[in-house]
Amino acid sequence: MKSKLKLVVSFITVISAFVLVLTSCSVSFTNKRLIQKNYSVNVTINLPADVLNASKSGNALPYSFSNKQISNVQIAVLQSGSVVETKSATELRNFTFNLAPGTYTFDVKTYFKDANQDKLYFYGFSTSKIDAQNTNIIIDTRLASGTIHLSVSPLDTTFVTEHATVTLQKLNGTAVQFTQVFGKPAGSLTVEVYPGIWQITAEGIVTSQTNSNDKRYFKIQQSRLVFVDVSEDEQIVEKITIPSESDIGSLLYVNTADIRDGDTFKVGTQSYRLVGIDAPEVQAGSKPRGEYADESTEFLKNFVSSGNGYVRVINKGTDRYERYLVYLFNNTGEKLYPEESLKSGLSRPLLYQENVDARFTPRIVDAYRLAYQSRKGIFSNYETAQIIERTTPSKDNYKGKIVWLKGQVTNVSRDSNGKYTLTLDDGWATVELRKEEYDYFVAPFDMYSLNNKLVKFYGELWPGDTSGTYKILLRASFEIVVLN
Repeated sequence: MKSKLKLVVSFITVISAFVLVLTSCSVSFTNKRLIQKNYSVNVTINLPADVLNASKSGNALPYSFSNKQISNVQIAVLQSGSVVETKSATELRNFTFNLAPGTYTFDVKTYFKDANQDKLYFYGFSTSKIDAQNTNIIIDTRLASGTIHLSVSPLDTTFVTEHATVTLQKLNGTAVQFTQVFGKPAGSLTVEVYPGIWQITAEGIVTSQTNSNDKRYFKIQQSRLVFVDVSEDEQIVEKITIPSESDIGSLLYVNTADIRDGDTFKVGTQSYRLVGIDAPEVQAGSKPRGEYADESTEFLKNFVSSGNGYVRVINKGTDRYERYLVYLFNNTGEKLYPEESLKSGLSRPLLYQENVDARFTPRIVDAYRLAYQSRKGIFSNYETAQIIERTTPSKDNYKGKIVWLKGQVTNVSRDSNGKYTLTLDDGWATVELRKEEYDYFVAPFDMYSLNNKLVKFYGELWPGDTSGTYKILLRASFEIVVLN
């Protein structure tokens, strides 16, 4: 009887354990089924803003991107880089996928029919985690890029393009791209851009095939507007007009050892004087050694050295010392030396009407104003420069220095050449202003209005002539400050 009871108990224990195992397996299987439950995922594709805005406004311009007929929409669902499912349609609509929980990338490409072939219209993608809370996917799209093929070549075939910088700017100003182009005999560029209206400009250097030292800077003055369509190639050829020597000057080799100061140099026995500027004197003579003389001289040497000794000059005649009066450019004609020197504050303007070239004078005027505004060089101490008055002791110590000359204006006169002379405190100092500097830098200010006023004038202090002991040659209105 006891043996039978033990057998029954053992059987019941085995059965219970088996039921427990089955129950556990059933629960595990059920949980697994719950985890692997698929979700119905709805995918919405948004039109690109350029297409959507044009469609809303009814824009029918030829530059509209909304006039293309969709021929094919393809969407691929990827997980860990592998394609899980794909669908396609002949029109834009929502797509539904049955997906298990997980992270997926939804990649959409839309095409339009052009010349019996499909071209990419717009595209987009979205990576999302699919679960019970996230079953609606929205994909923003953008238009497919177009391509600009640009070549830059000289009209004069004796020159080749050494290099060019092309600027591509979206017309609305939202995107700018700078690209270096190299190539001989023609520079070429291929670049993908977002569809729309683009403004194209180019500048660079061309080199003569017969004289490697003859390099000329060019800049296409009239920018070109180009409409780049979706998935389209735009072929553009820019023909460069080579600047003439009458515009940028003829080549001249200058040894930096023959540079005398910031506005004078020699080539052989011939002296050259630069038009448009007055640099500080290196050696005292009729004028004292000037402040910034060394800096100004070094600036000219560096300017010449930048072209390996080659510069360009436009001759405007000779002066009474038989010096050639020239406008000076760097070796490519891109930079005008008086402009560079003035805006660095290392010289002051000096214009003679018989030598003035209307092409360059505005650049000279603007450069001097820029030096003042940025407080460069001679204007770096504009607020703190020494004030020289009648009572200032040891005035000779300030000859050649940039100072404020202060006094009561007791007389204003103008001679037959149009030069103004202002006398301070009955004659201890004078201020002079030539006609050209008045016309370009001071007019229409009434110089006679300064009579009987306490004024200070900014400039380089020189020894005076019979009309005064000290003087300043004034150059611009911002060098005049009325104190009462």
